[in-house]
Amino acid sequence: MDISLMTYNLVARDSSHRDPQLQEIDGKVMDFLVEHVDHIQKMAESPDSAPPGTFADSEAKDIFQALHAGTADGFRASVQVLTKRLTDRMNRTTKPGLLVCLRAENDGERLAAVLKLEILEPTGATLKQLDSGELRLSAVTDMLEKPGDLQKGVLVTSKLPADTAICIDKLHRASKYFSEAMGIVLYPRPKEAMSAFYSAVEQCAPELMGAIVTALPKLEPGPPQHVIPELAKHVSGMEARLQTELISRLERAPHPVTRIDTTRSITRTINADEIIVKGPVEAMQQAVEITEKAEGGWRIVIELAGKPNVSYR
Repeated sequence: MDISLMTYNLVARDSSHRDPQLQEIDGKVMDFLVEHVDHIQKMAESPDSAPPGTFADSEAKDIFQALHAGTADGFRASVQVLTKRLTDRMNRTTKPGLLVCLRAENDGERLAAVLKLEILEPTGATLKQLDSGELRLSAVTDMLEKPGDLQKGVLVTSKLPADTAICIDKLHRASKYFSEAMGIVLYPRPKEAMSAFYSAVEQCAPELMGAIVTALPKLEPGPPQHVIPELAKHVSGMEARLQTELISRLERAPHPVTRIDTTRSITRTINADEIIVKGPVEAMQQAVEITEKAEGGWRIVIELAGKPNVSYR
């Protein structure tokens, strides 16, 4: 991988927003950044990874297009916009970091990356020197997140559709400031998508859960707009209104569901006071029944052919 353009700025609530300057890249910095980019690519290729995100609007798409394929001046201008968008969304509890932006070529594939590298043990003097540009990146790589530990980053490549980007945001459930600043809509991992689907069924048509759990693995994976109508052909009672409601709930989820992986089993968990019952959703649907008692309260019944094992920890 050959990095052709690279710049970095301190990102903190009170940072100065100095104009980004293209930096020389020595061997240590090259290896450090290449490892980070390689790790993002490997994460994205994992079967358990979320699908690529999409740009929330044309402005975000244009920013990353200039970062990926524009002139050097366009690259710098995009960095400046992203830096401001990010710091505007940071507060005094958000950890400072370096926003490293780069463009590279790798076996004929052009890519651009944005890495928010957390400063592990920031001091006032270090932050001041980074903000002014006195400290070079090569002097602080040991103080930054190591490859494999990156919490937040974006990667766009020539192999991806123009309106998509790989976005790593490991803490997005607690704080969405990074993905929002980048202008990227995130989608759930396959298991999270299946959890959202079954939760929607539980809320809309719990009486059909058994039939749906049985029928779903027989279908091909795909977007909800395709899978749910196909599922309705195998499940009596899945009328058009219910199909529309399920699709709508998945579209309106905090992280919209774009794909239902019908081959993926997930765990169903029942929390009852201090008692937890859990297992594969298919087995739980067959063996576990929850009923409301007439005199008040609830009953959980587990029916098995064999004697259950009991252990204590």
